[in-house]
Amino acid sequence: MEKPVLWRVSVIFSGVGLLLTSLILIALPVLITQRLGFAPDTANRLYGYALGVVAGGAIVGGILAGVLAAKLKPQTIPFILIGCAFAVLAGGVALQLLTNPMFIYVVLIAGAGLLVALSTLFQIQLMSYIQLLTPKELVGKVISFVICICMCLLPVGQFIYDFVFEMTGHAAYIPFYVAGATMLAVTLFTRPVFAGIETSIISA
Repeated sequence: MEKPVLWRVSVIFSGVGLLLTSLILIALPVLITQRLGFAPDTANRLYGYALGVVAGGAIVGGILAGVLAAKLKPQTIPFILIGCAFAVLAGGVALQLLTNPMFIYVVLIAGAGLLVALSTLFQIQLMSYIQLLTPKELVGKVISFVICICMCLLPVGQFIYDFVFEMTGHAAYIPFYVAGATMLAVTLFTRPVFAGIETSIISA
């Protein structure tokens, strides 16, 4: 492999979906409709609002990717991932320390919206770097491979988190802490990868 950084970047790209996006996609319906104690009608309405916030976060992330395209560098990606991790950790703190269901709900959807915005920004930036690092004749194959891996890992993550929330019961904050801490560790150990992306692009 002439550019092993491509594999490393692809693994990190997929890891965000597996660890964080899958968590939010399972946590929101489970917590809002089953664990926070809302009446069924209220829970369904609040879950609808949460989906709206998540969709809005994706739009904001896409807009930021365009507006900040000239300013964002590969070295800034770890800071985006740290923001994703803290967005998830905030949900865990709320679940563990807060007692008012509505306060927990607000923190959860705010964290979910921030996570989706930052992860969308991260994915768009990383996809552009993958295209720049890939030889022109292989761009289509490489991009298709990365997208395929991400699409396959997302339902795997959802399947795992479904069992995790069943096992944790009322300690629903544990998956948030584990996912957030894992992402912080991944960010710490992969900083050299992002630092080397710009060098690889220049030498491409």
